[in-house]
Amino acid sequence: MAANAGGSGLSVKLLVSYCMLARFGTPQLVLPYRSKKMPRTRAQRRATQGPLGGLNDDALRRVLTFLSVADSRRSAGGASKAMRGVATSNELTRLRGSESYVLRGSDHGVIHALATALGTQPWRRVSFDFPSGGIISSRSINDVRMPPSRLRITSHREMDPEVWESRLRLYPHLRTDEVFAFQAIDRDSIRAFVTSAECTLNPGTFAEFQLPFQLQISSFSLGHGPCCATGFQDWVFEAFDGERWHVIYECGESPWLPRDFRPNVDGPPRYFHIDATGVASSRFRLRILPKVAEHGPPNSLRCFHIRALEFFGTVLPPWSV
Repeated sequence: MAANAGGSGLSVKLLVSYCMLARFGTPQLVLPYRSKKMPRTRAQRRATQGPLGGLNDDALRRVLTFLSVADSRRSAGGASKAMRGVATSNELTRLRGSESYVLRGSDHGVIHALATALGTQPWRRVSFDFPSGGIISSRSINDVRMPPSRLRITSHREMDPEVWESRLRLYPHLRTDEVFAFQAIDRDSIRAFVTSAECTLNPGTFAEFQLPFQLQISSFSLGHGPCCATGFQDWVFEAFDGERWHVIYECGESPWLPRDFRPNVDGPPRYFHIDATGVASSRFRLRILPKVAEHGPPNSLRCFHIRALEFFGTVLPPWSV
């Protein structure tokens, strides 16, 4: 055997085979492993089912599963290109808006989604001047977030007619009221937005926010300018069902109490949970109520320097950004 080891090695292989036969007997017929039915990945199963199926509320994870095994095994650049092709396909675009979409977390909600196309684009920023009246005839706003074009923001300031006329003379920007929308979504604490145009307002003052789709809201966030934040009492958050407004959150005490609030500093955003399962609407509003007795006379005047507004919940189909 040693003599044959330097040759082809065939004698050694035959001897090993004979030894195995003598010890274990004749081998049984075994089917090749490849003939077994291999488990299929979710992406492979969906590929045989035709359309993409459904996205539900986790679009990113599901887009990843739409990639074939071959695409996933490519280089990072190849897999990225394949995923980009799926994500921008017409089929996925149609499918995306046909099911609900849940906005998770406490930072980015509906307004952020509208402004950034669900985080795929930077939030557009602008700079402008506006006539503010009073001692400062004009104010400059630099590098401020632009309100989403598909978010409709309207405000109604409740005050006596003669007071309103004097405000219009002092604050010319109120005639178009284009500044209030910037103030309402401001998260950068821009002090120039805080003007007397939103000071000493009567109960009944409100701001309405209309979305381009239905939202099953679960919470919202709200901040307030430094002017009289501790006095922002007795207000409600409402949703419109197509016929009438429903109160879905009511606040008595100010969310910014004196013990945790410093003068001349913005009231930081507070988050308010809404226990209104099944309530869905595209129109929401904040409205000032008459004060309760322990807070002062019912018609007490209050400031309305709201800012850092954001909505959270489930976007209902059909929707698009």
